[in-house]
Amino acid sequence: MVYTLVMNWIGTAFIGVVVLVFIFKGLKHNYNANYLFVSLTFSFIGIFIENFLYFPSNAENAQKLNFIFALHITSFTFYLFFMFMFLNSLARVKPSTGNLFVAAGFFSVMLIGVWQHYIFFPEMSYTNGTMCVTTARLAYDLFGVFVFGWHGMRTYFNIYQKIKERLAFTFFLSQAFMTLGFAIRAIREVWSLLAKIPNSPIIYAEGTFLGALLNLCDILALMAIIVFLFMYISNIEYIVRLPDDIYFLGIYTLSGLKIYRASFQTSKEKDVEDKILSGIFSAFHSIFKALFKSEHPIESIRSEDFSLLFSTNSTIMVVMATDKPTFILKSAMEQFLKRFENEFPDIYNDNFLDLSNIEDVREIIKNRFPFLRIVKDN
Repeated sequence: MVYTLVMNWIGTAFIGVVVLVFIFKGLKHNYNANYLFVSLTFSFIGIFIENFLYFPSNAENAQKLNFIFALHITSFTFYLFFMFMFLNSLARVKPSTGNLFVAAGFFSVMLIGVWQHYIFFPEMSYTNGTMCVTTARLAYDLFGVFVFGWHGMRTYFNIYQKIKERLAFTFFLSQAFMTLGFAIRAIREVWSLLAKIPNSPIIYAEGTFLGALLNLCDILALMAIIVFLFMYISNIEYIVRLPDDIYFLGIYTLSGLKIYRASFQTSKEKDVEDKILSGIFSAFHSIFKALFKSEHPIESIRSEDFSLLFSTNSTIMVVMATDKPTFILKSAMEQFLKRFENEFPDIYNDNFLDLSNIEDVREIIKNRFPFLRIVKDN
């Protein structure tokens, strides 16, 4: 027991250091991956709390153990939910209503199950398999399959298909191993529910093949999340890896003057004259402000296979053209505009356009969009 407890704390400290290093590097580069940072923070909290389940002083106090277990599952509930939000941010601007409904359903069942067990069965061990706690365990495992399988594996495989980079495939494999771990765990909970056996032999048969298989799946899932973290730590810019074509980034005054435009390397050509673009963008802004009395600037114009995204301040707008908008791209645009404002505060004053040192915009693009390759700018 003491040896296990010591090893658990050593593992917890190691994971804590890895999470802190990752969050520090992400914040240092100012990459907007708050969902991922919050998710990993909750995962560390859940691992930290889990260690208290193995304290010898808590072994005979079922009520205390139930409370610790409820906190542990609650932390991992938030971990999975924010990981779901992060993976969605890589592929779309916001989750679909259906996906959000499914995630909220798993989230609710997990929380209700563990806290119902704590409130109504305070003296019964959480390992005894009451219906509510077993249902919460099943919801946790199915939520993991939903997050890492349905979203994680699909997202990174789609990225790999479009860019053919080995790192993207490695991310896909990490999601596959995590999915496998959660899927095996889900099977044991289904068995426990269907058979109505309080102590399922799949869960608690220590020293058997099934018990060894379950432990192996737990180890694989833990190793996969560590590999996932290390890959992002060593390639932090992969947070803003954008698989879909981005055709250009343009900076314009709200009155229609072009300040700067960069065209990027893409898999297919889509080019429009700057004079036409700047006039259209200015017209869009004027229509929304004057005709529709809108107090907020236009944010996007979208079709099934092409989108224009806008980020606007009081004098200028940044426009990006892409096949598919995502939350990560939208956030990177907003950060680009803020940095552009800081580095070119007087670029447009009193209807005068000062384009000195405008070539420095290349560095801002490289910093915010490290994977984009400029083929032409002016």
